[in-house]
Amino acid sequence: MLLARAVRGVQVAAAASVASVRAHADDTPVEAAPTRRNHYDHVIIGCGVGGTAALKAVSTRAPPQTSLLVVDSDPAAVARCRALARCAQSSVSCLRDRVASLHPGQQTLKTSSGDITYGRCLLASGS
Repeated sequence: MLLARAVRGVQVAAAASVASVRAHADDTPVEAAPTRRNHYDHVIIGCGVGGTAALKAVSTRAPPQTSLLVVDSDPAAVARCRALARCAQSSVSCLRDRVASLHPGQQTLKTSSGDITYGRCLLASGS
C-alpha cells in the first residue's frame, strides 16, 4: 500500500507496459548484479516520468531500512536514478538491465543479471 499511496495523484504521461526482451550478446548489463541478496521491498521497472515520481515518493516516505531497486536499460535513466538515490532516505539500488520476465504470483522477475524477488513491484516502463 505504501507504493500505491505514494504515487496517488501523480499523473503518468505514458501507460505502463512490459515487453518481452530477447537477449543479445551485446546487451550485457553494464553494472554488476544487484546486491548479494536479491530481494527488495520495492522494485520499480523503468525510470521515466512515472518511475521517477514513484522513486521520489517511496524513497522519501519509506522507513530507512526499506530496500528499493530501480531497473532500466537506458543509461540516462540509470544516471537519473543514481542522482535521486543520493537524496533518498531508504536504500536505493539502480540496475542497468532489461527485465526478461515478470512473475507476479511468485513475486519474482528475471533479468540477465539473475532472479530478483520483491515485496511490491511497479511497472513504469512507458508505452
